[in-house]
Amino acid sequence: MSDTGGSNQNGDPAGGRDSLESMLPALREEASAKATGREASVRLRSESGGGEQAINDMHAANESLAAAFRTMYRVLQFAIVGLLVIYGLSGFRTVGAGEAGIKVVFGRPSAEVVPAGFTLNWPYPLGQLVRVQTGQRTIQLEQEFWFRMEDRDQGRSLEDLARAPRNSLDPLRDGSLITSDQNLVHTQWTVVYRREDPREFASNIAARQEEQIVRTAVSRGVVRAVSTTAIDDLLRETVAAGGVASRAQRIAQEMLEDIDAGLVVEQLTMRTRTPPLSVWRAFTEVQTAESQSQTQRVQAQSFASNELNRVAGAAAEPLLAQIGLYEQAIELGEPEEQAEILATIHGLLDGEPVEIDGEIQTFPVSGQVSQILNEAQRQRVETELSARRILALYQVKLPQFRQNPDLVLQSDWARVFSGLLARDTVEVLKLPSGAINLLVNPDPDIRRAIDEIAQEELNEEAQRRRDRRQREQQFRTDTDLRERQG
Repeated sequence: MSDTGGSNQNGDPAGGRDSLESMLPALREEASAKATGREASVRLRSESGGGEQAINDMHAANESLAAAFRTMYRVLQFAIVGLLVIYGLSGFRTVGAGEAGIKVVFGRPSAEVVPAGFTLNWPYPLGQLVRVQTGQRTIQLEQEFWFRMEDRDQGRSLEDLARAPRNSLDPLRDGSLITSDQNLVHTQWTVVYRREDPREFASNIAARQEEQIVRTAVSRGVVRAVSTTAIDDLLRETVAAGGVASRAQRIAQEMLEDIDAGLVVEQLTMRTRTPPLSVWRAFTEVQTAESQSQTQRVQAQSFASNELNRVAGAAAEPLLAQIGLYEQAIELGEPEEQAEILATIHGLLDGEPVEIDGEIQTFPVSGQVSQILNEAQRQRVETELSARRILALYQVKLPQFRQNPDLVLQSDWARVFSGLLARDTVEVLKLPSGAINLLVNPDPDIRRAIDEIAQEELNEEAQRRRDRRQREQQFRTDTDLRERQG
């Protein structure tokens, strides 16, 4: 710039402008040399008469810029503190219901298992909280030991499938098991398990391989358990069938414990079992026959129990036991033992306390045995009383007969004849004295009534004989010795 005639001495403003103008080219060159990659964002230019004002403006701008930088620095400090607080609070985690947490610090899991709820751990990446589901899980073993089924066969019953069975099994596609008696059987299973040790599970088992590991362990247990069981025991609803599932569960659990899987098999159920379809009908017929025989056996036992209770009540079982011992003593020829057992039987029949197996016991007798005993007692009393009456009558008539036999005979004859005429089946005809021969037809109404009365008496007597034979047959003991076949 040109000089405007002012001097730099004595604080002349003109001199200040010249000094500033002389400095501007050097500043521009220095800025150009430093900022080679980008243009200057601010250019300082001097105008005539405004140098001091420019310096003041520059100073104000610098102060404003410094204040902005200080504000931004404080905001940045607060932001950093806030981020640190947020980072620290990010260590708080929640473990839900049915879950267990495992704290991992610098890649190493802790021995403590965190229960459900809030917990604090080092934030990521210093620490981590691994959540493990601990609820029950169910796996269905559908095809491992089952024959291959076409889509059209899905949902059909075994009976329908057995009507058109395949002649052979393909070991590459059909699943099966070999029993201890070298038969084939198809089964389907249901497995219920859970993650008992979350730390072991998270450390040793990958979640994507969990189901396959459980399937492999259970399949191994099933194969080993079925191989020690006969097919008849497996197919029946017996204790042995339930034992197969228990053994298979134990073997599977041992395998899972060997690899520290942290898993426990809580329940293993054999849902379905069947022989190969080619022999399904034969097995079914055998099972049906056995079921029917078992049903009939139960019915027979129930009938026998009811009959024994009806016949002798609570004394039936000990009476049968003593009768068996009595027959055994007869076969062995032990008269003393026979007498002792017979006394016990009589005591049981009389309802008295008896000694059985070293204990004094009382068994009340009821039912038909009690009725028969009461009837026998009544007949004994009646027979005894009848015999005493006959004896008393004989003793009374004997002196009379010795004094006048004809009178006694006529008296007895008249009594018997009167009794004969008093019967309902006797028809009396009164005729005048003298030798008169009359042919008289009996009255048909009287004859019919007599026949009906006679028939009723015959029927009653026949019924009494049948009842007596039935009672005798029920309590008749067959003591004949027979050779047992087989």
